[in-house]
Amino acid sequence: IKNRCMTEPFGFDTETNFLNPFLRTPEPKLLCYSVAWLSDENEGWCVPTNQKHIDEIGAEYTLQESLSIAEDIFFETTQAMYVQNFMYDALVLWELFKGKQPKNFAADTMLLLNLYHKASSSCSLENNLALVGLPTYKNAVKDYLLAQSGKKTLKGFHGFDSVPLEIIGPYAAMDAIAVVRLMNFLVPELGKE
Repeated sequence: IKNRCMTEPFGFDTETNFLNPFLRTPEPKLLCYSVAWLSDENEGWCVPTNQKHIDEIGAEYTLQESLSIAEDIFFETTQAMYVQNFMYDALVLWELFKGKQPKNFAADTMLLLNLYHKASSSCSLENNLALVGLPTYKNAVKDYLLAQSGKKTLKGFHGFDSVPLEIIGPYAAMDAIAVVRLMNFLVPELGKE
């Protein structure tokens, strides 16, 4: 994954235990990050970056190795990086990696889609996929959290800390794939306008 992110443009997403990167309680943790490459919009990977998820899969790498690779990918790559809602992910990375700023950020699909459909709808990843006719996917994390809470909404929800990797992993990978699919759609479309 690291080698590919160092040689090919990619989309990414982060999953955390918090919704506000400036909160001190709970302590901010990057649970995992996901990547997908513009050259193959059907392949995405979720990489655990917390001990609980690393233990769940019996990974052959340590937490420190996982975070070190994430740091290389986000701060040392020379390849273009694409994301949905860059402001949030940049704040997450800034907070967790002590003020470092990601290199080679190329575009935010949320902002580009606001230009494309003139802010006619919510900018959520799901809405953006639907607006341009791309396939959406089930939010298994939300379904899991609702089932666990017994509630109808996630009001007061703080993050994905309690979600098992078998649920958060595919969801996170699909987020990165969605970013890549949106970029592959948008590049030729925005070029027409």
